[in-house]
Amino acid sequence: MSTLLLAACGSAAAPTPPPLDAEQVITKGLEATGKLQSFHLTATLDGSAAFLPGGGTTSLKGTQLVGDFDLAGKQAHATFTAPTLFGLEGEVIANADAVYVKTSLTGPKWQKQEAGSGSIPDEVQDPTKAITDLQAFLDKEGVEVTKHDDVACGDATCYHVTLTIPSSLLDDAAASAGTSALDVIGESLTLDLQFHRTELYLTSASTSIDAGDKGSLSVSLALSAVNQPVTVTAPPDSEVDTSGGGFTLP
Repeated sequence: MSTLLLAACGSAAAPTPPPLDAEQVITKGLEATGKLQSFHLTATLDGSAAFLPGGGTTSLKGTQLVGDFDLAGKQAHATFTAPTLFGLEGEVIANADAVYVKTSLTGPKWQKQEAGSGSIPDEVQDPTKAITDLQAFLDKEGVEVTKHDDVACGDATCYHVTLTIPSSLLDDAAASAGTSALDVIGESLTLDLQFHRTELYLTSASTSIDAGDKGSLSVSLALSAVNQPVTVTAPPDSEVDTSGGGFTLP
């Protein structure tokens, strides 16, 4: 009898962990995202923006980046397109040895940048410090984090939170671009975030900005195929520009 009782106890389902509060969703979610080995990313930009003084706004419809990123293997393959910007489209391949870029504006051959100090980061920021800094930011006056009802995300369930940041906290970043955060985003910036309910990693992020005569933008990111194998193949030497010009990474 005691054996049966022990067996029954051993087979009982593990208790479901209590749900996270809004700030925990963000801090634990971004911590889990930082530990991902690989993922497929789709980033989309829509709306319009003013690029030249007095030149009106330019549509950004169709601007997109799609790629597979293997963080553990230090490799990636992505394509990008901006059809309203001179029909720009291109492709990027990166591995531990080099980064290759080919665009519709630079010709049919790949431009190559050898990996080296300052070109491809060899270290990632300490995640513990990053989470500490994030928690401090969330505690700043005016920052609001709101948790909403869970939502379906593909074949899973996701936490849904919004993060609202007052423009005053973004003034330093805006000043570097020669403007003010208030002029660009208005009183505040709101980020709509979804995190996998059990694995906690970020599955999507989006925001919209109405900057008046400077344009109106919507930005969205979506992660999928998390921790799935990624195969990246460098272009053959015959398709690489060997003239020595290459390109410069920031």
